[in-house]
Amino acid sequence: CSSDLPQEILGFLQTLCVRFTSMVRDSRAKQNAPAAVRKCLHLIETDLHGKLTAASLAKRCALSPDYLCVLFKKHVGMPLSAYIRVRRLHAARDLLLTDKPISEIAYDLGFCSESYFISCFKRQFGQTPRRAREQRDLLFPDGRLDFPGES
Repeated sequence: CSSDLPQEILGFLQTLCVRFTSMVRDSRAKQNAPAAVRKCLHLIETDLHGKLTAASLAKRCALSPDYLCVLFKKHVGMPLSAYIRVRRLHAARDLLLTDKPISEIAYDLGFCSESYFISCFKRQFGQTPRRAREQRDLLFPDGRLDFPGES
């Protein structure tokens, strides 16, 4: 319905504001974290498509997996595995702006199955990936995501 469009746009703008404030908060937290945690955060951000485990990250940070998990939770505020899943889900949400198939997005980001990905996505964002994509199509009917003044 066209009368729902302002609500859709408002929801989209609210989501952008929440994402921005989260990014600022996360940036500040990262600056105060120990070097090993900052390195771990960097490794996660640069390799979301890879196999990320506490053991593999701990090895690259020269720590034991248990100690890395304790340190990570203390400074980031959430368990390492949950942080990896959330970062992958946010990357997936961004990829939904493309025409890449949902199943491909799920597998590319390391989810073991499309159904598990959909379940995690719905728990995180309150809607399925398909619904999120439909909202994108409603907000950007011509498929363009350019902002005014950009080409």
